[in-house]
Amino acid sequence: SRQILTEILLEMLVGKSSEIYNSLYEKGLINQTFESDFTCEKGYAFTSMGGESPAPQKARTELLRGIAETDLTQNNFDRCKKVIIGRYLRLFNSVEKLSNSFVSSIFRGVDLFEYLEICNSVTLKEAMARKEKHFTAENSAVSIIEPY
Repeated sequence: SRQILTEILLEMLVGKSSEIYNSLYEKGLINQTFESDFTCEKGYAFTSMGGESPAPQKARTELLRGIAETDLTQNNFDRCKKVIIGRYLRLFNSVEKLSNSFVSSIFRGVDLFEYLEICNSVTLKEAMARKEKHFTAENSAVSIIEPY
């Protein structure tokens, strides 16, 4: 459920319809290349966010501030949970994507077909606890690649 909670939180906090994403985009601190992802493997897990920015340190600062200040609401949680469920269901439209996800889940010891049940069972309270524990400045690092 940690993976599903984090995926829902990423959609809530920095998805393309989120206040944080739109604020950073309107200020020109990010562009359409911005994306986020959560990777969870045996023994390690991490969230990554990135894209092109003319001011990456300022984007990072505003991103962290926005995440810390964002209040999670039940309506937004329910909406983003539906987005995540929709992404999961779209896996079944592609034999290649489904087989890759299936094999990956086997190696992680997870049953891909329990995803929907777990997704439906997670709560806003669990998401709030996950946000407070996972999305902190102390847990973050920045890597800037500049052209020479």
